[in-house]
Amino acid sequence: QKSRAEMVCNSILTEIGTGNIRPVEMSFEGIAGQEFLQSVREARMIVSAGAAGVVLLNESIRKQAHNAVVMVDLNAVPPSGIEGISPLNKASSLDSAYAYGAMGVGGIKMRIHRASIERLFQSNDAVLDAEEILGIGEELEAAQNP
Repeated sequence: QKSRAEMVCNSILTEIGTGNIRPVEMSFEGIAGQEFLQSVREARMIVSAGAAGVVLLNESIRKQAHNAVVMVDLNAVPPSGIEGISPLNKASSLDSAYAYGAMGVGGIKMRIHRASIERLFQSNDAVLDAEEILGIGEELEAAQNP
């Protein structure tokens, strides 16, 4: 669903104003395959959000992601979308990157949701944008890992 991924990427670019973020459709053939591999090699962050049971990055392709600092696999159903990432991974070392699985991401996500809702109930006119929610997440992480 590249069109949906394009909408998400455009939304992120609109919010942050600058950066190199792009959706890439998995392919191993022709021009599309070359674009896919080049994107993997250049990426600093890789987020896999494919269908359950589909491996999007096998180990040999994942190992070509030399620039990746973070890899996130949002698939909690085996097999993993990024081979080598378990759903329970949370900042685990994988190749040269930090790896997060669906449950590793989900725990902090739920803590951020709860804290954000609590903040909204502190005032009738409170509004939280992405930057404020990121700040809440950073506060929670700092409190957990002083």
